[in-house]
Amino acid sequence: MSLPDLKKALNNRLASLLPALQTEWSNNQYTPKEGIPWQRATVRLDPNLALGLSEGSGRRWSGEYYIVLFYPRNTGSGLADQRAQSILEHFPRGLNLVVSSMTVVCLEPSVMTGVDEPSWY
Repeated sequence: MSLPDLKKALNNRLASLLPALQTEWSNNQYTPKEGIPWQRATVRLDPNLALGLSEGSGRRWSGEYYIVLFYPRNTGSGLADQRAQSILEHFPRGLNLVVSSMTVVCLEPSVMTGVDEPSWY
């Protein structure tokens, strides 16, 4: 398992969600366009655990895949809420994403409350 493979599996799944939104991927420069909704995708991993005692035993990784939505302020939360629901349905509990020789399993998808930022909701 490699971190690039893990990110690839999750990011490819997000990129296949329609309608597409402009996305700021990890460590890639992105400049939002005023008034155009966009999203930021980030993988945050916890320490990994060995699955056995031998040097060659597999490892279990856990963490979160954060998708933060940005919608223009003062336009209501409806479109952001619809997109959040679409993402929940696109990453259902138990979803298996296979890349290389690794399987990424979605365990507990959830939505957090919206936050107001200076130009975005």
